[in-house]
Amino acid sequence: MLYQFPVSFFCALLLSVFNVEGQNIDSLLRELSNHKKEDIERLQLLNTVSKELEYSNPKRGVETADSAIALAGKLGNQREAAYAYMRKGENYNSIGGLNNEALKNFKTALDYFEKTDSKREIASCLHGLGSLYSDIADYPQALTYYQQALTINKEINNKQGMGINLGNIGFVYYRLSEYSKVLDYRQQALKIQEETGDMKSVATQLGGIGQAYAGMGDYPKALEYFQRSARVDDQLSNKTGTSRTLGEIGNLYTQMGNFPLALEYLQKAKTIQEEIGNKRAIAIANQNIGSLYSRQGRYSAALPYLQTALDMAEQLNEYGLQASCLGSIGVVYHFLENYSEALIYYKSSLALDEKLQVKGHALLNINNIGEVYRDAPDSVLMMENVDPRERYDKALEYFQKAFALAVDIKAATSQRDIMRNIYITYEKHDNYTKALKAYKQFISLRDSITNNAKDKKIARLVLQNEFDKKEDSVKLQIQLSNAKLKEEKLIAKQQLQELQLNKKELLLTNQEKDLQKLAYLKTQSDLQNEQLQGREKEKQLTLSEKEKQLQLANVKTLTQEKHLNTLKQQQQWLYIVGGLALLGLGSIYLIHRTRLKEVRLRNEIAAEKIEKQQKEAEFQRKLGDISLSALRSQMNPHFIFNCLNSIKLYTTQNDTTAATEYLSKFSKLIRLVMENSRNDRITLRSELDALQLYIEMEVMRFKEKLAYTINVNDNVETDYIEIPPLLLQPYVENAIWHGLMHKEAGGRIDINVSMQKNESLLEISIVDNGIGRARSAELRSKTATKHKSYGMKVTSERIALINQIYRTGANVAIHDLIDAEGQPGGTEVTIQIPV
Repeated sequence: MLYQFPVSFFCALLLSVFNVEGQNIDSLLRELSNHKKEDIERLQLLNTVSKELEYSNPKRGVETADSAIALAGKLGNQREAAYAYMRKGENYNSIGGLNNEALKNFKTALDYFEKTDSKREIASCLHGLGSLYSDIADYPQALTYYQQALTINKEINNKQGMGINLGNIGFVYYRLSEYSKVLDYRQQALKIQEETGDMKSVATQLGGIGQAYAGMGDYPKALEYFQRSARVDDQLSNKTGTSRTLGEIGNLYTQMGNFPLALEYLQKAKTIQEEIGNKRAIAIANQNIGSLYSRQGRYSAALPYLQTALDMAEQLNEYGLQASCLGSIGVVYHFLENYSEALIYYKSSLALDEKLQVKGHALLNINNIGEVYRDAPDSVLMMENVDPRERYDKALEYFQKAFALAVDIKAATSQRDIMRNIYITYEKHDNYTKALKAYKQFISLRDSITNNAKDKKIARLVLQNEFDKKEDSVKLQIQLSNAKLKEEKLIAKQQLQELQLNKKELLLTNQEKDLQKLAYLKTQSDLQNEQLQGREKEKQLTLSEKEKQLQLANVKTLTQEKHLNTLKQQQQWLYIVGGLALLGLGSIYLIHRTRLKEVRLRNEIAAEKIEKQQKEAEFQRKLGDISLSALRSQMNPHFIFNCLNSIKLYTTQNDTTAATEYLSKFSKLIRLVMENSRNDRITLRSELDALQLYIEMEVMRFKEKLAYTINVNDNVETDYIEIPPLLLQPYVENAIWHGLMHKEAGGRIDINVSMQKNESLLEISIVDNGIGRARSAELRSKTATKHKSYGMKVTSERIALINQIYRTGANVAIHDLIDAEGQPGGTEVTIQIPV
């Protein structure tokens, strides 16, 4: 089945650019409540409140926008009415379930702004339309609107708008897996937002670049950018951003297969969101943790998290999140083979997908429903009013519908996986002609994806070099700008010093002129002073008396001021002591609360470690038992008896050379098997060497009836890749004894080893041109001694147990081959092991 899309914290990445604190919303609501008069000020307040409610309470945001539209109609203010329609569209888009309403309101606002040539507002409406189409996975239409908005913002030099447009274009290209374009647009946005000092958006773009590197498989570089994003958020005390980045790092470790560390980061992100009280983010965190447990096969642990996320999404009317949670729960029940419950959840999720027009998620549910109809017991189909005899027709109907959607949105990987289901279904339905046609189409899609992966790897390496150069160039420009700024500051300082010196010289010149003027005035005043001395003596007596009274008044005033200052100081000390006491009590409470949390966390971690150690010990014991069983089944007495008979035959025929060679190969094979069985994992080369020895011995026994090839692609590092020992021989033995030996002319075996999925998956195919499984089973049923392939059974059990222990996705698929005439043409065994 196809896994549901995980709800990444990257979805919240864009929202954080516009996120506002709850206190700001509360203050605006209070201001709106106090302003009862229906005037332009209230109208603008309504539009502002509607904008701020977009992510915290979009349903109320729609109601507020409707109030603004009604008031704008009363006041005859078309411009503010257009703003209200735009805010209404934004809130509907945030709700997610009423995209037609969002589209209608955005276009109403856009029509008015285009008539008035309001370019900034036109760009905002176009950007909103782009976000709307991005949410429903119509990425070509989203890019068209984003690019139009970017062109207008460049024209009016609106750098803030340009940064947002560039970042969202990068987000769309991330959804399309075009990581070179993601890096290009994210880097442009980052440069603009660094220039404008919008550090919150800087953290957003750093996280987006980290996402691109994660998609390219460059996990160290991705981790570096996530950490840079986290540092910026920490400096801003932005808990929302910090939790977002922790979630991204958790998703990164999930991609790397480090599930314990991934869970640790996802739990940290959830804890912060719970402290903030962001219910939507908490629901997303629960869904992510549940999906992680599901991928580990821990379904009982996954269900509570997924159910909690679903309940919260329903309370918040988050339809997109509801669809994702319903689909994820359906996958869990599907794995548990509870097909009736899985079908209920898949159909509920699909209904929301169709309402939201989210094609990418809808095709996953449609495909999974098809698998249920194909694989479920007859009783489940009858409960769905489906005739069990029509199960394959019903399944193919859903597979074809899912494939059409995958073609529509150009989802190549989904096309490949769905086509695989189609050819398997035709094969089960015994329609081998259509099965062969679908199988060829599946191979074509698979090879196309493999070639694209190689091209992307080459492009990634070239892009990495160019991006590093660009980053170094930006750093150099910043250093040059800083040096130039220092030089300009030094010049300005020198000019200031010169200006101060000029002022001092001018002041001295003015003082000399004043002295000359005073000397002249003194000469003139001396003549008058003699006349005024008599009058001055009388005035001095009067002034002395007044001065004495003034001094007494000053003494009284100073005494009062001193007393007042003393009272003020006492009051200030009282405030300081009271504040310190409150601060101390608050600190003691926080410290006590933190210690309680730490104790609970340590207890939970200790309990989880004990449980994990117990399970790992049990797995190791089972692995040892199965390894011994595999050794006994692979080197069984029947094979050794046949080998000894061959040696005896060569000896009786006096063919000592052949006997010596055969005995040498036999002893070497026994030694390799014994050595390899002591280890949990061996190199691929050691496994292939043992396999080749075994086949060569069979070739010597059956001579011209058996031919073989072992092809290893150049990109396979056989000396470094490790796999479980004694894994391939049972399948080769089964092909020889049950497929080829029943053919009179004999046959051949082709073994091909290659790397798939960006060299992260080792694929080994074992193809024979024997009589096929159906004919072989028929022959065995007619013989007196029915041989049973215990080696293949034990190998399948080993693979299942290894998947549990190492949390890998190794699997084995066996398919019957059909020749050009539609007759059985052999068997293909495909073994896939993540490396």
